[in-house]
Amino acid sequence: MPGCRIAEAIRLKHKPVALHWSDDKPGNVVQFEKGSWGCVLFLVVAAAKGKIAVLDTDAEAPVTVTFLVNADQLAGLVVLANYGRTGFKNVSIPFLRCLTDLFRGAEG
Repeated sequence: MPGCRIAEAIRLKHKPVALHWSDDKPGNVVQFEKGSWGCVLFLVVAAAKGKIAVLDTDAEAPVTVTFLVNADQLAGLVVLANYGRTGFKNVSIPFLRCLTDLFRGAEG
């Protein structure tokens, strides 16, 4: 993954997935059909494979980046998140039932 130093440092198998809210939607995207629903994980996997995934919502939330990692890579990310900062609570690793819980947390 050229250009993503974190992904290169922890040797990610898949690309990091950035989530951000926008009023603009480019053409040729992966998304659920209007009026239907599905697991957000399918959109995350599509984005990790290089496609643009869209989830229609009116909520405003901060930008998040999802790394699909194994346990060793997760430990490395925690160390990186705390590097050069005071304290040890600079990152949260909640146990979640599903990815939807994570996005609900991002929405507030």
